Amino acid sequence: MRVLKRIERNYRDGDTIFREGEPGQSAYVLVEGTVELVKGDGKEAVTVAVLDPGDVFGEVEAFEESPRRATARAVGPVVAAEVPQGDVLESVGKRSEMALSSVGRLIERLRSAENIAPAQALDPPMMDTQKGVAKPGLLRRLLGWDGAGLGERLDVRVAVVDGSTTDSDVVDQVCAALDDRPGVRVRIIAQPIQRPNALDDLVAAAELTAAARRTLADGGGDVLVSVALPEPRTTLHLRFTSAIAGNEDRPGAIGAATVLLLPIDFGPGLADVLYAMVLAATTLTPSGTAMRLFQLLPPALAAARAAIASPPADLTDREHATVRAAFGDIAARLAQQRGDADLYAEAIDAYRAALRGWPPEAQPLERAFVQKNLGMTLLARSTENNETTAEDGIDALRQALSVIPRQSFPDAWAATQKRLGQALYRLDERSGDAELLKRALAAYQAALQVYTRDAHPHHWAELMHLVAQAAQVLGEQWRNVELLEKAVAACRAALAIRTRRDAPLLWAASENNLGSALFLLGRLTGDLDVLEAAAGAFAQAKAFYAERGSQAMADVADRNLAHVERLVAETATRQTPTLPWEVDDPAIGEASRHGATPSRR
Repeated sequence: MRVLKRIERNYRDGDTIFREGEPGQSAYVLVEGTVELVKGDGKEAVTVAVLDPGDVFGEVEAFEESPRRATARAVGPVVAAEVPQGDVLESVGKRSEMALSSVGRLIERLRSAENIAPAQALDPPMMDTQKGVAKPGLLRRLLGWDGAGLGERLDVRVAVVDGSTTDSDVVDQVCAALDDRPGVRVRIIAQPIQRPNALDDLVAAAELTAAARRTLADGGGDVLVSVALPEPRTTLHLRFTSAIAGNEDRPGAIGAATVLLLPIDFGPGLADVLYAMVLAATTLTPSGTAMRLFQLLPPALAAARAAIASPPADLTDREHATVRAAFGDIAARLAQQRGDADLYAEAIDAYRAALRGWPPEAQPLERAFVQKNLGMTLLARSTENNETTAEDGIDALRQALSVIPRQSFPDAWAATQKRLGQALYRLDERSGDAELLKRALAAYQAALQVYTRDAHPHHWAELMHLVAQAAQVLGEQWRNVELLEKAVAACRAALAIRTRRDAPLLWAASENNLGSALFLLGRLTGDLDVLEAAAGAFAQAKAFYAERGSQAMADVADRNLAHVERLVAETATRQTPTLPWEVDDPAIGEASRHGATPSRR
């Protein structure tokens, strides 16, 4: 078993280890001292827990890839071991006790410290001493837990698509394949899912997903399996809809056009694939159920792998292709959670095998979504591979975009455009081809047709950040003032959403980006005010990273600031600047590209 990476960090009394609202990119083990977890700030701040040596904290957000739910602050000198997110996710996949250990310790500590009734033992209320009323318990306040109990089962609903079959046996068969599986509870929805009126397959698939999600909203449940049995009534068409829409730009995303075709008399091996697909399709908020879900996925993947290795000989080509693609989705979902290169490779092989057996003219929309997931998975793996992997990923995304329509699938289309832009931007780093930057900007602009500021403010801000990165590099290459001005404007637009209060780490990344764009513009124009504004942006980033103990990033910001200050001095004395531009050097390039988006290194 691989040993978790642990980076020991020292904190002084009052130091902030992480802040509420920041991305949860790591977990911590308290080695020495005391840490308090605080919700809110100022007069609204409430201490919700005090942790002792041996406690794990921050792992729920790292596990769920969600924002911090509380601020962690040192009480006296503290030593804490930081565990990177990838190691947390891998450990959760292998050892469920890691995911639940700190919650269990919190429960035990609460049980021993409070004289509470058994019914309240899992989540005792906390007393507001100022108002004299009970507040929600610690787990509800801190983890967003719904109080239903750790290890609660996934609620799976199964329904037939109206008009596709009158045979109730097919629904019973799907339920039987999922019944008695670990961690799931299966229920049949008596009311059929409304069949889309649209004749166009593209519109019909989107409408069917919307109808399924409405059914879940009305009747409850975590994921719905819709069952259709079209003529000639030999193949089941299964689609999977999570109550909470998933992220379309992640590897293995299971969306409206994802379909699993199984023969009407499918056996135990294909039932294993169906079960794993249900788990992979489900999106959950942080809870005991979510922890349970990712505990179940690795063994489910192993069972599905065995079924894929020896599929039934009588599968049709299309059935075989969708089963392969489904395995790719399952493997990619787990690979993304665990950062596992081998699982990424396995997913890529499965997608490619599916596409080889899937004629382009047969169900082009469903095939395009497999191409999309192949592209996303290739790009996720390209950071540790050669240039060919990135180019293959770009080619797969382009093929997907040639079929997926923006009108029917706006989120999938926009997410694919954004990921395409990021891949082109990274490829330019290796080749220096300005044409790639132009195409990256075009892809970002396309995504902005869907990700508007009003409808999707956070996606919009991320795209503004990405536009600024590409525009400033292209503007420097072409010595184009207008492009650099657009880069500055895009940075400032991102900062209107990425505020220091609401998203401090993203704010710092965009401040770095702004400093870089202003530096380039000021260097080209000789405008002293612009250069001084660049110095101000870098100074803010430097102070932020230093305050949070991120010395490496503070040092980068300090070097950026030193470059700008030297140029300010030269400009102020009307000397010819001699400072070389270092867009690909750590001094400017690394800082401006650090944060939620990939670094340009």
